[in-house]
Amino acid sequence: MTKPQILFVDDEKNVLQGLRRSLRSMRHQWTMHFAEGGAAGLEVLQDAPIDMIVSDMRMPEMDGAQLLEKVRTEYPSTGRFVLSGQADRETTYRSIGPSHRFFSKPYDGEVFTQAVQHVLDARSSLSAEAITAVSRLQCLPTPEETREAFRAAMARDNQTVDDVADIIASDVGLSLKVLQLTNSSYFGHGGDVCCPRQAVRMLDLAVLEELAEQRRLSVGLVRSER
Repeated sequence: MTKPQILFVDDEKNVLQGLRRSLRSMRHQWTMHFAEGGAAGLEVLQDAPIDMIVSDMRMPEMDGAQLLEKVRTEYPSTGRFVLSGQADRETTYRSIGPSHRFFSKPYDGEVFTQAVQHVLDARSSLSAEAITAVSRLQCLPTPEETREAFRAAMARDNQTVDDVADIIASDVGLSLKVLQLTNSSYFGHGGDVCCPRQAVRMLDLAVLEELAEQRRLSVGLVRSER
């Protein structure tokens, strides 16, 4: 059986060397490539059938969000992870669209490798067409009534976390975005969060308001205003 191919991209050579050393135990399970910067990463993608790309965020010329957006468009069947030392809210928000998971440095090696393997295992059970179709999506469409209910709840002075949680949990697209954000390293509280209501409570209303204002919670919410 052919080993899955993983590409790691970072603009710092010493970081790539550290990743190579720390992941040495996985060399029998994965074929690993290491590229210094976004342009070098794209060259590897042109030459090898990469199953998963793991990119830093803050890089010169082409940052991680830009790189992963190119990968999403040009290589939609490739899994996309962020592994970044810049684990602030802005960095995390920018990674929501083009990435599937966000991990901060220093990272928990066991949690990280399990997350990568989980995606690889899931991919192996899907057809290439299904993987491509799902990977191209940035969000699932949100019904108009759900968008209106969300905006009304966020505009009320007396809204509660549970009010907003109920609205988000009723919609698959919104639930996926909130779960993706909550399971990032920045907001993570240890372990996987699988319940949308729990995810909303962990983010709290202030974060949801910030996401809504910056139009990053759901592309569906943005489209309704255009």
